[in-house]
Parts: sequence; structure tokens; C-alpha cells
Amino acid sequence: MNKKITISIRHHIKLEDIKDWLNCASSGVKYWAGNALCFESETEKALTDEGVEIQDFEEGDDLNPKIHILNLKKIKKGLTIMAKKYPKHFADFLKEDYDNGTGDVFLQCCLFGEIIYG
Repeated sequence: MNKKITISIRHHIKLEDIKDWLNCASSGVKYWAGNALCFESETEKALTDEGVEIQDFEEGDDLNPKIHILNLKKIKKGLTIMAKKYPKHFADFLKEDYDNGTGDVFLQCCLFGEIIYG
């Protein structure tokens, strides 16, 4: 019998951890995005309904990048997507074994629902 089963597991994530992940993302996405997530005020703002702007240079140019808004709703959705589509990266976050590349995956999951760059 080679049937697979799927289960859902609820996991509580501290806002401080999400701030750390956003800080990693700020460096990990420099090849495609401009952002100020390395500043605490910007990560705090990202965790609100208002959100922060992320400039996408791949979808525009240096003078007119496409603007994406990163807010708490997108962060929650991105975490769910990352856990489902990219469980290894999500597990790295939970094990505190993450780097800028993991942060890049996280931000792309939040903004696009998948990895499109890299």
C-alpha cells in the first residue's frame, strides 16, 4: 500500500521570529528587489494592515520598478504557502537554521505565492 496522507498541523510563530526572517529577506532579495526591511520601523510596518513597499526591479526598471505591498495578511498567507510548497525552507525557519536565501523564499511566497526569481 503506497497511499500518502496529508495532515495539517497548527504552529504558533512569534512576531519577533517573523521580524528576523524579514531582516534576512532584506538581504536575500537584493538581486531582484529594493526594500528597507533591515530597519525595525519597516518590519513593524510590514506587520500591519498598511504594510511596506517592496520595489521589484525585475518587473520594471531602476527608475520605475513595480511596487508590491507586503503586509500582515500577505505574511500569514506566505507562511502557509511556504509550509506547503517549500517545507524544507519552512523547516529551516522553525529550526533556526536559515539564511538570506531562506528569507528570499519567504518574501517571494508572501508576494507571489511561489518562487519566481532565483
